[in-house]
Amino acid sequence: MFKVEKNLYLHHRLIQVVPAFVGLGHALFYFQNSAYLELTWLCIINSFLLSYSLYFFNEKFLPVAVLWSAASLPAWILHSLITRNFFPTSFLLHVGCAIISLYALPYCKIKRQSVLLAYLYFIILQIATYIAGMFLPRFPGMPHLGAVNLVHSSIPGIQFTTFYLILYYILSSLIVIIYLWITYFLLKWIQQYRKMQKILSHVDLEVMEK
Repeated sequence: MFKVEKNLYLHHRLIQVVPAFVGLGHALFYFQNSAYLELTWLCIINSFLLSYSLYFFNEKFLPVAVLWSAASLPAWILHSLITRNFFPTSFLLHVGCAIISLYALPYCKIKRQSVLLAYLYFIILQIATYIAGMFLPRFPGMPHLGAVNLVHSSIPGIQFTTFYLILYYILSSLIVIIYLWITYFLLKWIQQYRKMQKILSHVDLEVMEK
């Protein structure tokens, strides 16, 4: 368990519930529009994981949630530009979770194993999305929303041969794992930068006191 329970940011209940609140808001938007498969998007599931990890100070899951919150923001921007679909609830979800993740970052022990755990988490969601896609409908009248969690069967009107299906998952898996590593190194750099800034500020304070 983290030894930061007295910290204002992590201890504040509002900070802890914001990710789940915006995730629920976006989920309700999809539910009201009968877009049930969209409920399996990683960003929605991850918002609840982030709130859970913050509330219980879960050392194992918080780095995973922070990694995906940071990685999801640029991916969402790119996805919105390509599909030309923009929803206010989606904006609140991705930007809100990214901001909360920055607050949690100084107290988050992101390790190399966190990247592998984050990738495994994504694979599990892909399997769940594939199974859900057999029963749940997508957004009615809006076929150009991209593949939910990069699952091929969630793209309407597209058929893959076995060869292209294997190629698709190999390439998409490589892209995801490389993207996660890039996000990991970026977050580690931010952590180190903040740490150095804190050390330098203490040094300056001591110099001024002398």
